[in-house]
Amino acid sequence: MSGDNIQPPDNKEDAAKNAQRSNSEPPATATPVNVAKEHPEEHSSNPNNETEKPKRKPLSRFEIWTIVLGSIGILVASGTAVAIYCQDKIASNTLVEIQKQYPKLAKSADAANVSATVAKSALEVGERAFVSQTFTQNQEGNNVVIQVRWANTGNTPTKGMVMHVSFGGLRSRPLPDKFSFPDIWQKGESRVPTFVSIPAKDFGQGIYISIPRTLLPNKIGAPRNYFYVWGWARYHDMFPGTAEHITEFCDEFTTSAVASTSVFVNALGMSACGRHNCNDEGCNQDGQKNPN
Repeated sequence: MSGDNIQPPDNKEDAAKNAQRSNSEPPATATPVNVAKEHPEEHSSNPNNETEKPKRKPLSRFEIWTIVLGSIGILVASGTAVAIYCQDKIASNTLVEIQKQYPKLAKSADAANVSATVAKSALEVGERAFVSQTFTQNQEGNNVVIQVRWANTGNTPTKGMVMHVSFGGLRSRPLPDKFSFPDIWQKGESRVPTFVSIPAKDFGQGIYISIPRTLLPNKIGAPRNYFYVWGWARYHDMFPGTAEHITEFCDEFTTSAVASTSVFVNALGMSACGRHNCNDEGCNQDGQKNPN
């Protein structure tokens, strides 16, 4: 067939046939569509139809211990922080209380220090060495002998003691008021103070003075004679840190003749001088002389 003989379909005839057919045939019933059957994969509960997720690999023992130890470390750090905070709070409160109580504590501490100082001083005073001088008098042939000695009446020995005793000789008059009590050295005596140590409750070195009886009054009414012995001692006690102690003395001896039946006897009396008798701080008073 050629292209010129092709005719287009007659639409009107077809339309008329379809109209007659529709009037003679009963209407067609619509068939329901089961959506679930049409798309079973969208509504099925079969797990095999779901998208499968990748399975997670189990934790290793190392990872488990790492997590456990990390958790423990966090707990310990948290506990430490809490403890530090609590301690800081307690310290702050304690400091506040101390500041409130400081005046009372300071007074108590001062009182304790004073008590300790008093107790220490009392111990030192009660137990320290204490040096003074003593003398004895004897008749030896035609001489009167006087022994001047140092005595330690304390409960502990002396330490580093130096001393010197001087004898002024016979005088017809008492010492003048301005007498300076100089160190006098006997003939042949070394001009160096004597070092001596005296045990507790004991005596130390001194000086012997021998006076011929011919120089003493031999009859009633004879002029009275005077002679003087003076000296000094410097020493420490056994307690550390204590000051140096000083003792100075001066004794006055007088002679006179007294009647004893038909024989005249020389009498020798002794008394402390009005000056140059002191101990420690008392030797700094006016009229006293500290030895050089």
